[in-house]
Amino acid sequence: MLKRIYARVSLVLFVLILVSILLCWIFSSHYTLPVIFACLAVLLFFIALVIRILKLKCPSCGKGYATPQWSKSGTWYCPRCGKPFVYDK
Repeated sequence: MLKRIYARVSLVLFVLILVSILLCWIFSSHYTLPVIFACLAVLLFFIALVIRILKLKCPSCGKGYATPQWSKSGTWYCPRCGKPFVYDK
C-alpha cells in the first residue's frame, strides 16, 4: 500500500518547481535572482525524483512507479504488472 503523504509531497514539490521557474522568468532582468530560482528548481526536482523512486514504487512488483494522486480520483494501474496502485486513506 502506498502512502498518500508521499504523493502529496511530490505534487507540492512539482508546483513549487513551476513557481520557481516562473519566478526565474519574471526576474530575468536581474543578475542573481534567476540563478537562485533555477538552482532551487533543480534541487526541488531531484528531491521529488528521489521521493518518487524510493516511495512511490508499485507495491506488487516494485518496478513500476505510481502516478501521484492528491485524493482518490480514479484508479491507476502499474505499467509493468497491471495491478492497481492502492493508496492509504
